[in-house]
Amino acid sequence: MDSNKMTDFFTSLTNAIDKTDSGTFWPGGGGQIGSSFLKVDARDLHNQLQALKKNKTASEATTYFYNPSTIRYVAVGNFIIGLKMLIRDNIITLDSAKESLDFFFDILDQKVSTDPFCLNNKNIWFNKNQINQVLNEVNFKKVDLVEQTVVSRLVIALNSLVWSFYYDIYVESGFEFHGPYSVEYENNEYKLIIRDYHDLRPAALWEKANNFGYKSIKLYLLYSDVNIGIDYFMHEFSDKPLRTNLAFCAVETVDTAGNTKFFPINEVTPIAESAEEIAFEQVNYVNQLETIEKINMGARICYYQLKSFRDALGINWEPPQEVFDLIKQKGLERWEKFKSRAEKISAGVAKIDWGSKYDLAKPI
Repeated sequence: MDSNKMTDFFTSLTNAIDKTDSGTFWPGGGGQIGSSFLKVDARDLHNQLQALKKNKTASEATTYFYNPSTIRYVAVGNFIIGLKMLIRDNIITLDSAKESLDFFFDILDQKVSTDPFCLNNKNIWFNKNQINQVLNEVNFKKVDLVEQTVVSRLVIALNSLVWSFYYDIYVESGFEFHGPYSVEYENNEYKLIIRDYHDLRPAALWEKANNFGYKSIKLYLLYSDVNIGIDYFMHEFSDKPLRTNLAFCAVETVDTAGNTKFFPINEVTPIAESAEEIAFEQVNYVNQLETIEKINMGARICYYQLKSFRDALGINWEPPQEVFDLIKQKGLERWEKFKSRAEKISAGVAKIDWGSKYDLAKPI
């Protein structure tokens, strides 16, 4: 395993976690949702990656994952901690764990154009040719002050819809924000951000997902005179307000029949209203679930992250019964334990060395 690659990973992850308040995760944090079954989840992915490595190169395996952040989120969700538990329990060796994680990160490296861990605060998924294709094929429209507000509302509404369907900790299953790409458009320099809401109707998870009229929506956003950053967890930050520095925008939708359409900015408000309404209803629905059901659904969302991967392998993406049995045994106890820990971290009472936590060579 390349030590420089892992150093970049630890540094970038720590920077992103420092911007995160785990005590506010809805409806619960990663430990609350996944700690009772993460060893099973990691074991399954480890075995699947080991089998895949025998038949596919990392480059060939990139098609098994829609977006790069799926690999980033899964790695620090259950996978690495689960591998450490499997090593501790003598179920797998340290060398085999390093091999599967290295292959996983090699796939990520092949998936992106550069900087797989967003160490430089850029999520550069597309290469230069792909960005040129976007600039040539997308019909950008200049936006005024009113349209800037409309676009901002649409962004917030779609973000909320994704959070309501995927919980706070699995949002990469519903969106990928990538860039900033430095581009020239109409003889001026801009920063391009692509907000790819790629799975807005996870009907396999939630009945309410059927109520939204679009499978996916992409927002192509050109910003002027602003520096933008995107970290490991797709947190966005800038030196100036993004809304008021938005110069051009294009909104591309794919409806339930698979038809693609570019919407004029002044016609997207009904889309935002629908997303807002469904997100509100979905959040209320989840809040009313018993805690054990929140965890059970969290397990399903967790496994849904790798649906395209397991579909490509011909494997059922749903969690095995073993996962639900473990949740029944340990779920409520772990929920309270990790809720307390998250609150201590949020309050500054507890501090975690994330480099050690995610280092396979260091005992759990």
